[in-house]
Amino acid sequence: MKTLADFKNKLIVGNKLKLQRFENIEGLWKEDLKMSLTREISKVMSTKFALATEDKGKMVDSYCDYPKKHEYTFIDDNTIEIILHRVKLVYSFVG
Repeated sequence: MKTLADFKNKLIVGNKLKLQRFENIEGLWKEDLKMSLTREISKVMSTKFALATEDKGKMVDSYCDYPKKHEYTFIDDNTIEIILHRVKLVYSFVG
């Protein structure tokens, strides 16, 4: 991926994103949280997308606004690094 449009084109309902890294960048937590979580894309809209998330035994939508130019970097053709609210998220498309 080279542009945000490339990222948006890959956001197709039913596709999956894997959270590769969830990192504190400004002292928000005492230590970085590292997790590997794969979630299905449940909605794609003009200003945001949603990932299906389990909450208390029910599937709900967890929304993410598209990042602004200064908030993201592409690592490779399937991976994006997003920095929002003092947190670095690294997502990769699965499959």
